[in-house]
Amino acid sequence: MIEGRGELIINQTINGRIYKCSECNKIHVDYKNLNFSFNQKEYNNFQTYIQNLDGKYWVKKNEDHSGERKILIPINHPNLIMSFSLEELYELKELLVANLFPPQKLRLIKPRTVELHISKN
Repeated sequence: MIEGRGELIINQTINGRIYKCSECNKIHVDYKNLNFSFNQKEYNNFQTYIQNLDGKYWVKKNEDHSGERKILIPINHPNLIMSFSLEELYELKELLVANLFPPQKLRLIKPRTVELHISKN
């Protein structure tokens, strides 16, 4: 994670990034020409939905679709559908794999601080 200009960059790919805004406390997902703004629950739901999409299934199912992108995802608008190629879906999944919570600080221990009990069996 990288901090800058009031945002915490969580993950990044060539075509996208995920960051959390310190001002609005929203998680923003920018991928190609798509931009989403989520609270934590919405982000988790979106992440789960995308991760569970079977891209190969949808490419096969929509093989007769005239467009280049065969993975069609309806959104809550009657005139809009998100569309992805298999490669784009894989990249979006890679982007969404990021853990939103920073790793806990680990404490280094020296061998002398660990008590070992050796059994002679």
